[in-house]
Amino acid sequence: MKTVILMARLGNPTTFIQRRISAAATFGIDLMVEIEGKKPQWMEDQKIKTVNNFQEKPFRSFLFFWLGLLLKPTISIQYFRFFRNKGQRNFWGCIIKTGALVPLFFIKKVDIIHVQWTYSAPIYRILADYYKAILVTSVRGSQVTISPVISENANWYLQESILSADYFHCVSESMKDAIMAHGAKQPCFVNYNGIQLHKFSSIPFSAKSEKLTIISVGLMIWRKNFIMALQVAYELKKRNVNFEWNFYGKGVERNALFYLTTKMNLQDHVHINPAISEQELIPKFQHAHAFVSTSAGEGLANVVVEAMACGAVPIVWDCEGMTEAIEDQNSGYIIPFGDVSLMADAIQMLDTNRTKCQEISTNAVHRIKNHFDESVHSKKMMEWYQGILEDKQRTKA
Repeated sequence: MKTVILMARLGNPTTFIQRRISAAATFGIDLMVEIEGKKPQWMEDQKIKTVNNFQEKPFRSFLFFWLGLLLKPTISIQYFRFFRNKGQRNFWGCIIKTGALVPLFFIKKVDIIHVQWTYSAPIYRILADYYKAILVTSVRGSQVTISPVISENANWYLQESILSADYFHCVSESMKDAIMAHGAKQPCFVNYNGIQLHKFSSIPFSAKSEKLTIISVGLMIWRKNFIMALQVAYELKKRNVNFEWNFYGKGVERNALFYLTTKMNLQDHVHINPAISEQELIPKFQHAHAFVSTSAGEGLANVVVEAMACGAVPIVWDCEGMTEAIEDQNSGYIIPFGDVSLMADAIQMLDTNRTKCQEISTNAVHRIKNHFDESVHSKKMMEWYQGILEDKQRTKA
């Protein structure tokens, strides 16, 4: 079985996609990975075959488009099908994207094409039709939940993607529900990203500080909703809770968070820190009593899972995936979205009842060990690849 894992619009793939590609190679899948730019060292080390995508070089992609039509005239049929439905497409942009596909038409064999981002499916339908391959599309988060609500164009692209894919890989049950709510009828396979458990561990509760320590991590953008987290911090201050809250991340709202921290006179409690690596975050999680998320939209937040594995009690507003990671009031707290007072109540309870805090911390660690082992979910994904390929062969027979 040869699987092409496509990473549309990516130079170096994100960490969880890297790990899944690495796992596929370990399990013996014959991989061909589409990359932009220089081949990463970890792919060299695992001898993973790659093919370049020149989408970020428009002129080269434009030339490839016409070269592809000349050298592979059979792809003209697929291109015609794609372009005949004008819809809301930007034709120049689509020529660049389809031109970038041309090197992929010279692979000897492709059985499964796995596109990592939902909106990329229509472009790669061209390739799937050419190879008579199965097109799998991942459903990860805001492209299915937030974007279609705030953008008519995004909703149109999502519908195109639903028409293009053969199967959907969903990173959580909530993502499966979301794509089906938009009209998807294809089989949907839920497979959590999981984490590498050996990297994460908790410390004795006695090693945590007397002062209540809180941590929040993520891009400092509106969707992560950190500005409302400051409202929670302000409420805690009014209640005279002795706490320290560290935010780690980068993004366009970083300066706003700095300013509002000063405006709300929270400097003694709240610290806006730059983004740090996963390895550097681990001791921060371990020493924190609570991990707080005020996010407005997720697929299933990996950072919540990582924090729980280190013993930080998750206190989150309800959004996609949270109920799958957290058992409310057992391994964390899920608060109705936007309820500042209730979130402050939950945090304050951890401060006044450290025994309960320790109990929930222990439960959080066990929850992740039992349900979010990346190696287990990677194996299930490989088995699923094999299963859908066997289904296709049975259908042919």
